Amino acid sequence: MRARSLGTRVRSLAILLLPAALATPACSSAGGDDRSSTVAQGLSSAPAALRVVGLPEAVGPQHLGISGPSPCPSAGPSNPGTNESRFWVPDGPPHAYVDPTGATRLIVPHLRTFPFVGNGLDSVALDCADLVSDSGQNGDPTAFDDDSWPQAPYRLADGRTFAINHHEYHAPAHGMPSVGTWYAALTLSAAPDGIHFARVPGDPAIARPAAPFADDGSAHGYSDPTNIMHNPVDGYFYLVSLRDDPHTRNCVLRTADLSAVTSWRTWNGSSYGGTPGNGGDCVDFTTPFGAFSPGSLTWSDDVGTAVYVAFGVDTPGRQGIFAFFDLSPAHDLSQWSTPILILEVPVPWGENPSTVGRVSWAYPSLVDPAAYPNYDHIGQRPYLYFVDGAQERDLGRVPVQLVKGSAEIRNRGQGFYRVGGGAYYSNGFNQYCAITSMNQLVAMGFTQPFDHLMPYDDHGALADAGVCGGAPGPPAGTLPAGFFTVGGAGYYANAAGHYCAIDSIAQWAAMGAPGFNVAPSYAAIPAAETRDPDCHLPAGFFLQGAAAGLANDSGHYCVFASPDDYRADGGPADSSSLPNYPVIPSSETNDGSCRGAAPPPPPPPPSSPPPLASGFYLVSGAGYYANAIGHACFVSSWPQWVAMGGPASPASATAIAAMPSSEAIDPPCHLPAALFYDGGAGYWANGAGHYCVFSSWASYKEHGGPDDITALPDFSPRPSSEVFDGACSP
Repeated sequence: MRARSLGTRVRSLAILLLPAALATPACSSAGGDDRSSTVAQGLSSAPAALRVVGLPEAVGPQHLGISGPSPCPSAGPSNPGTNESRFWVPDGPPHAYVDPTGATRLIVPHLRTFPFVGNGLDSVALDCADLVSDSGQNGDPTAFDDDSWPQAPYRLADGRTFAINHHEYHAPAHGMPSVGTWYAALTLSAAPDGIHFARVPGDPAIARPAAPFADDGSAHGYSDPTNIMHNPVDGYFYLVSLRDDPHTRNCVLRTADLSAVTSWRTWNGSSYGGTPGNGGDCVDFTTPFGAFSPGSLTWSDDVGTAVYVAFGVDTPGRQGIFAFFDLSPAHDLSQWSTPILILEVPVPWGENPSTVGRVSWAYPSLVDPAAYPNYDHIGQRPYLYFVDGAQERDLGRVPVQLVKGSAEIRNRGQGFYRVGGGAYYSNGFNQYCAITSMNQLVAMGFTQPFDHLMPYDDHGALADAGVCGGAPGPPAGTLPAGFFTVGGAGYYANAAGHYCAIDSIAQWAAMGAPGFNVAPSYAAIPAAETRDPDCHLPAGFFLQGAAAGLANDSGHYCVFASPDDYRADGGPADSSSLPNYPVIPSSETNDGSCRGAAPPPPPPPPSSPPPLASGFYLVSGAGYYANAIGHACFVSSWPQWVAMGGPASPASATAIAAMPSSEAIDPPCHLPAALFYDGGAGYWANGAGHYCVFSSWASYKEHGGPDDITALPDFSPRPSSEVFDGACSP
């Protein structure tokens, strides 16, 4: 099942979408796919931007598990030939319509769907007694009656009510072996009472895969439709959906008759001539700009054109919720603007998508409470609905405003994030506050390691609101001698009223600091302290790998060219007693050779210790891996330590006071050259710090991947030392 969950189905889009979104350096190539040549690409910038104008609001029950608990009744398989249970959690873009009784029904679909019902969008509540759609779980793939999500409900003026379903045929659930087989279609349902939906008689597929079903381990067909939008200019009904076969793309479909299964057509680059009901093709208007998945399609009465909202990753690598505006002269959705960011948030693919505890945002939808009966139009101030969560789901919304003629506004979603070495919290509206310590971060609810925070370059459109409440205050007087942190940055105090800043984790380790999370954390630095220039290495002899050097405590150091020079300057005979810096801090200036021109290694100690045994070690709080033949590499972060198979508890690793002189310190550790698995996607690491993602099941199998992908090593999260190169080459 490319299951409808933030943890499985949406993330699996990474296999198919990332090749379109990312550049393809060292280890991979996106191939010769020229999908953009016939696409009416973004001709100019968007005519408006969207600004968040209020705090986020929860909608309905929160913290719903992807496999339970659900507040609504679940059910076992509906057919004996399937092994899937049916349940409800928020698992698609929220869309709404007004039923024949005048009640507003907000539909957030899943295998079983229960509505949110009320007098308007501001008063809807989940009704778990009213099952409005269920999945047939038919084992016949040609019936298009397996698992269905009623994603696009629409009530016509004459009272007839329809829904376009996202339909998936799950081959493994019907006893077939290939876990990667995913056969998708868009199907039509009708609600004779305007409330309860059932598939129409006969063949319900308005858009289907191009080829007959085969258990081939690949994804095929149309999927993930937006809502239905009625175009006031030409009278057609439009939607946007994904299509595989063989590449994932965003396609526009339209019809003049919602009741006619075979009436839908796709944009083929020059006209609406594609026939999706026969598996016909379409062109993608998003490929040049990134990897996106549909949310909503609405007509903006304020801007006078259609707005497509999607979530994904743009080509610069920014994750979030984006908007495209129709720029076609005929308003037939054939020419689109370049995408603009609406809300900068982590999505289920992109950088480090499977980090434990990483909240993902998905399924966005612009909905205006005043735009009944089908909420397919928006005014100047609609709501942006969304689903977010990690292992649990929350349905929420935030008010936004269209600002005509404005450049992109980088709104930031509510939650924790990091900029450089600092941790911060966004209120999801207009402000952020600084978190001054790991203790405070944990106390505020983020219990994962610091590296699991979503990284950003800056604070976007948020204003600085100072330090988050509840931070421990600075101690009175001068600080004691030692290392400490403030707001995620590291410092050293000399107990005499002076302190200096440590410019990197490498310098932190080189100076002999403890584990970063172990050092005292303060909300601020006492006023009694005077900040000196950046910290430098202490005066004295040191080792770096096999070389000996001398630092002067003023930011300069030199390297000895010979053992004689080293001894002549007073270097101790037993060099193993010297501090060994795996990395020279960037604050230090290399003055060259202390007495000569070529720096040979220093004299060996009287008795060279044997190499460390293979395994993980802690040296003054920093992690290393030794290979048992005299080499060790620096593990740059806790995620990398975990991904490499290090002990779950640092206390289980061997702690040593200093790295023995027998060990040569290599560059940072990398993953071994091999296939690996992460959150439904297959990857290949080249053993030299680069890795790529397989863009299809076929490509994965061509590279020797086993049928059971979960049998591979699961590197979740992937180490920060690795460089992602995009799609693996064929």
